[in-house]
This record gives sequence, structure tokens and C-alpha cells, in this order.
Amino acid sequence: MNHQTMLATFGGLLHDAGKIAYRSGGANLSHSRRGFDFLRDCWRDNPDSHDRQAVLDCVLYHHQDALKESALPPDSLAWLIYYADNVSAAADRRKDGDSASGHYARYLPLKPVFAKLNGDHDGFVLPPPGDASFLPVPENARPWTKEDYQTVLAALAPRLARLTPCAAELNPLLLALEDTMGAVPSSTFTGDVPDISLYDHSKIAAAVAACLSEWTLAEGVTDFKQAFFTRETASRNVPAFLLYSADVSGIQKFIYTVSTKGALRSLRSRSFFLEIAMEHYIDELLNGLGLSRANLLYSGGGHCYLLLPNTARTVEILKAWNTRFNDWLLDAFGTRLYLADGWTECAANELTNRPAAKAAETESPYKAMFRRVSSAVAKKKIRRYTAEQVLRMNAGGLDDTGRECRVCGRSDTLIPDRYGDGQYLCRWCALFQDLTAHLENKTAYLLERRAESDLALPLLDGGTAYLTMTDAETARKRGQDAANLLRLYVRDAPELEEVCAARLDAGAYAAKETLDELADASKGLRRLGVCRMDVDNLGLAFVAGFERPEDPEPYRYATLSRTSAFSRQMSLFFKRHMNAILDGSAGIGADGPDSAARPLDAALVYSGGDDVFLVGAWDAAIEAAQRVQWALDKFSCGAVTISAGIGMFSPHYPIRMAAARTAKLEDASKEMDGKSAITLFDPSDGYRCHWTEFRKNVLGEKLPALRRFFDNPRNGRGNSLLYRILGLLRDSRDLERSRNRDGEPKSGKGIALARYAYLLSRLAPHKNSPEYQEYETFSRQMYDWGIRAKDRDELMIAMELYVYGKRERTEEINGEQ
Repeated sequence: MNHQTMLATFGGLLHDAGKIAYRSGGANLSHSRRGFDFLRDCWRDNPDSHDRQAVLDCVLYHHQDALKESALPPDSLAWLIYYADNVSAAADRRKDGDSASGHYARYLPLKPVFAKLNGDHDGFVLPPPGDASFLPVPENARPWTKEDYQTVLAALAPRLARLTPCAAELNPLLLALEDTMGAVPSSTFTGDVPDISLYDHSKIAAAVAACLSEWTLAEGVTDFKQAFFTRETASRNVPAFLLYSADVSGIQKFIYTVSTKGALRSLRSRSFFLEIAMEHYIDELLNGLGLSRANLLYSGGGHCYLLLPNTARTVEILKAWNTRFNDWLLDAFGTRLYLADGWTECAANELTNRPAAKAAETESPYKAMFRRVSSAVAKKKIRRYTAEQVLRMNAGGLDDTGRECRVCGRSDTLIPDRYGDGQYLCRWCALFQDLTAHLENKTAYLLERRAESDLALPLLDGGTAYLTMTDAETARKRGQDAANLLRLYVRDAPELEEVCAARLDAGAYAAKETLDELADASKGLRRLGVCRMDVDNLGLAFVAGFERPEDPEPYRYATLSRTSAFSRQMSLFFKRHMNAILDGSAGIGADGPDSAARPLDAALVYSGGDDVFLVGAWDAAIEAAQRVQWALDKFSCGAVTISAGIGMFSPHYPIRMAAARTAKLEDASKEMDGKSAITLFDPSDGYRCHWTEFRKNVLGEKLPALRRFFDNPRNGRGNSLLYRILGLLRDSRDLERSRNRDGEPKSGKGIALARYAYLLSRLAPHKNSPEYQEYETFSRQMYDWGIRAKDRDELMIAMELYVYGKRERTEEINGEQ
């Protein structure tokens, strides 16, 4: 990293740190002055070192009035940080209402970034420090106070005191700011919507500053005062930036290409590998460009966006690294995985959506920028490989014995499967088989130049990095070998976050180690539940979620900071909070907050971007889906919905086929009006309904009615009669849906219902029995539900859930033991 760019990044990240000090009380000075004094105190051992003084200048002089009165030289980075702060502020603030009537409310709480996503979702704020929940709270909850900011300041000060401006300290600084500034508003002006955190604002400012530093170095610009202060307006039209995007193709097929034996371990290891490979791709690119993770706008689900400097060197490295990485993917996995990328030039005015379009039918500069980069990535996917790569593929060797990997079918690089009976695995499938054993108890992941493992990743310089998974203490010791260590990722290891580590959030929850163990934990019928969930219309929300077609200013909320903050929050939910949702520590049950929330007998296979794949005991999978839906609804203030499909299978059923069948269930949920639905069991059954109906009508009404009646031993009826009733309800549904050659409904529905009524009558006890009144009420409910299509479908779901919970372990389902 260029020294100037390192200092510019530090200056951008810390320029507004004084807002925490200002809001914590004390001397009535500007936040710039308070920030200067605060940092000098943190660095009191040597505050006047050249680098620290350069950062302090950025903090003290990042406003126009202070710069005008200063005697700073024209090459001071403070001029550049002033410009970067203005770009970032313009990218996150829009006046909401009459700005003349607004004022600053020092303790204004931060609204969730979802407040203006897909409409208005007001009435919620983030909780003050000390609240363990990640969910927003009502606006009328306990207000923020100066004591809350004193708590934040006390947490931030010691972490800053340990930092010296240098490239290696940027990751610890980013983590410190996210932990302390991630829940406080950047602006407390009441004329704005306070939905951008101080962390997100500072991070965008640092990204802009780093890009401008690299651009000025490439262009030979040294007079920052002239470029970014005197000629500020003109500079906003200069395309000094690149918006870059990369996307991995083939993720789903890659993850699900596993054999039944050891399926859970293989699924989870493949999912983890994709996570760390994508993070490595991003970090190696940033390292090659001399940038930090401040320039990473979003990463999740095999997709990323970065803000980069528009220089010839940047473009050269982008091309070289993508080719190098895809060469490695070809060698390792053939054509199963591919990473497409693309970029577009942009100016500060495009980043800040200026000039904003005045009508919804006119494309805004900001939206056009994202459309261009998406088009570039799509073109790359159509024409994936270079001529050299195609020649290498055609020259690949085969095993002349006819052997192939029992998992993926490859016929090269084969080794004996040490867990199999004379079968073979390719090198990578063997690695994935061994990898899962380290996922649960290893929280540090080192990438090193010396080979300590067989799991290798490519480097931009043509070398190889080797991934080692270890514990915190070992990582700390080996991290001292600067010549060997390339980077360190940590998961749930805060003691390592101060040693130049990057935090790797990943859904790692697993209650059991095998699919058989999960199925054994089922209530009633021994079956595995396979659940796939996907956020509804996330791509549309990302591109146009903050637009307001009917508003006089339709794009006033469509800003870079909001997009980045929205993406970061979604990533946090699916990568970090999912673990707490499933293990019960978030205090969330199937219907929301529940003090008795327990760890679920389930395992996360994949959670990131906008989708979830989990397996578990069949009843645990259903509860897990409910917890995730409820939590996401509250987390997003109702702005984001999710749909799910849940199938039931023998634990020995091929997992790739289970995943494919469950995908059809998920698709059925997406086909419902408004989406936000759940579909269960089998695609042909059409057991689907919206989440509110599932909770209220199926779980809250019909299933309890079945339990009250059939769990009463005095009623004396077994499951066989229930199966016959369920069969008649299915017949009635099928007859209702069927058509003759003329397109008219077929007759016969009345016959099915007559048989249904007859079977209900067989449940009747003697009229003098004390249970007769209960029977009459129950049978009337059952008949009424049976004759109405929506109630009938909900009743069938409830009956399936009831009988599966009562089934004996030896019974079969769909012909499978």
C-alpha cells in the first residue's frame, strides 16, 4: 500500500470520530476539535509523529471553514479528506421535509437502514449500547443519553490507543469502528432520515479517499487544495473511480455434488470453502491494488461490489487476477465454478446520484452506474474462457483405468478413499471430506506461504497460499512470522481481532455431525427435514428498493451509503445472526421472543447473500424456518420478506436429489401472490400458504384442534382413520382442480365429501357419552374446513404434521424406510 493511500484511508475512517466524543458531553467544542483532542489523548505516548499528525490534520480540518483559516500546505491530505467527506455525506444524506425547520438532536437514535426500503417502515430504532439483541426496538423505547455515548467512547478509546497508522492496522481499525460506531447515527440533523451509521459513513469516506489518493498518484496530482477544494465542483465530474463487481457461477451445483456417505460434513465443508475462497479473492485483489477492506462495499452469496480507483494499473490487475483465479478454478474443479467480473467508470456525481433524475421514468445516474456494471458481468458470463484456457481444457488427461471420483465423477487426480471400500476420490473431494472436522472447534484461518496443509489457493503474483485452520493461541504465535503469514481470518475469536485479522462471519451452527443423527432427533417419524429459503425480490430491492416512483424526488433515498449499509446488514443477518437464531441464544422461538428458546436439532449448510440451506430433524427444520422468517421480518422492520420450501426425506436419500426437490417447493412459495410463503413436503401436494396463515390457521387453529381431539385417549381412534380422512380430502382437492376435455370441472367432488362426512361420523362416541359434545364441535369444524378450499388445504397440512409427529419409527413414507 502506498504510504499516502494508507494515511488517506486512516484519515477517512477517523475523520468523524469526534462525533462520539462530542455527544458524550464535556467541553462545548466542534466535533472536529473534540476528535482531534480525543485522538491526541489516545496517542499521548507519541501524538506528534509525522503519520499521526497527518491523520490528526484530517480530523481537525475536514470542514470548509476550518480549511479556509488553516495554513496547511496544498499537498496536505486534509484537503482530500474534506472532499471525500463531502462525497460520502452527499451519498448518505437527503433532506426529509423542510430542512429549514430542522435542528440537531444530539442523542437522536439510529434508524434501521430498512426504514426507507420498499416504502416507509418507520417507528423503529436501533437499541442503545448494552442491549444484547440485534433487533430494532420501538422508537418510544429507552432514549439514548450522553452516558450511552460515554460507554461507546470508553470502548473505542483503548482500541484506538493500540493503533499506529500503517497498512497492517487497517483491519483492526475497521473492526473497532464497526463494533463501536455501527449503531450510532452519522448525522443527528432532524431534517434528515438518520438511517446511516457513523461507521458506514466513515467507511465510504475512506473508500473514496483511498481511490482519490491512488488516482492522484497515477495522474501526478500533488496540489490537493486546487483539485479538491478550489475546483471541487468541476472535480465531481471526473471519472476517478471504478465500480467493480464479481459473481461466482455454479455455487448451488458445487455444494450439492456430494455422496450420501458423510453428506452433512461434505456439504458444510464445500459451503465454507466457497466463503473463504471468495474472501481470499477479494483480499488478494485489494492487496494487489494497495487498498484495504474499506473499499469493499458488499460481499455475500458469492457476489461482491468494490469501489476502486480508475487507473491503468487497476484495470491491468483486475484482468490479471481474474484470469489467474479462473485458471485455478479450471485446474481444481473444471468448469463447475466460474468467477465473472466487470467494472464501469464513474465520477463522484454518479456516486452521489447527481444530478438526480426528476421523474421516475428517467434513469438516475446512480442506477445507470449499477446497470452498466451488471451488464459487464453478464457479458463475461456469456463468454467465459480465453482461447488459452479452452486449449488447456481440451488437453486435460483422464485416468485410463476407467476409475472416477465417487463424489463428483472426475477421472483425474484420483486417490484412494481412505474411508471407502476400494473407491476413489479426486484430490479436492478428499480435502472436503477432511475439512469439516475443523469447522466446529477451529476459529482462526491462516493463509501462509509455506505449506502446512493441502488446501491451496492462488496468489496474484503466481504463487500459492495454503489454508490452515487452527485455534486462537496457535494463530497468535504463527502470526508473528510476518514473512510467512499472508492474512488471518477469525470467527468468534475477538482476542485475535487486534492482530491484523479480518473477521469472517459464517453460518456455522450444527447440532449434530451426521444426517442420521439429525433424523434420529425427529419427533415421531424418523425423517430428515431439508429447508431452502430465499429472500423475495432481493435483486430488485438492491437496485431499486430505495426508489419512490410517486415522489417528487423519486431517487432521493437511492444512495451509495444506503445500498452499502443495506447490503452489510443483510450479510450480518445471514452470516452472523443465523447462528444465534438457531442455537437459541437470540431468545427467538418459532413465534418470536421466547425465554425457552432452545438449540434446534439442525445444521446450517449454507447461509449468505439472500438464501439459506439447512437440514435437521423434520420438525426442527420447520421451526428453524419460522424463526428465520420471524427474525428477518423484525430485523428489516417488515421491509424484506423470505419464502421457504421444506421437504421430508430418509437420511439416506441422495442429498442432491433432496435439494432439487426442495428447490421446487421453494419455487412454489415464490409463485404465490406477494410471495412470503412456505411450501411443505411434496411439490405435487401443493401444501403452501403465507407465513401469517401458516402460523395462525395451521399451527394456531387446526393443529391444536386435532391434538385436543385425537390426543384424548377416551376418543380411542388411531392414525389409520386419520389417513383415510386425509386421503378423501386429497381426492376432493384433486377433483376440484381437474377439468374435462371441455375445460369444465369434473363431477365427483360431492361424492368425496360425502365419504368424508361418513368418516367423520365414525368418530362419534355414544350420544350419552361425556365426549359427545366435544365430538360434535370437532366434527362440525372438520366438515366446515373440508368444504372450503383454503381451509381444506390448511387442514391437510395440519393433519400431515399431526400424523408425522405420532408415527412410529418403523413406518414408511413414500416407500422409503
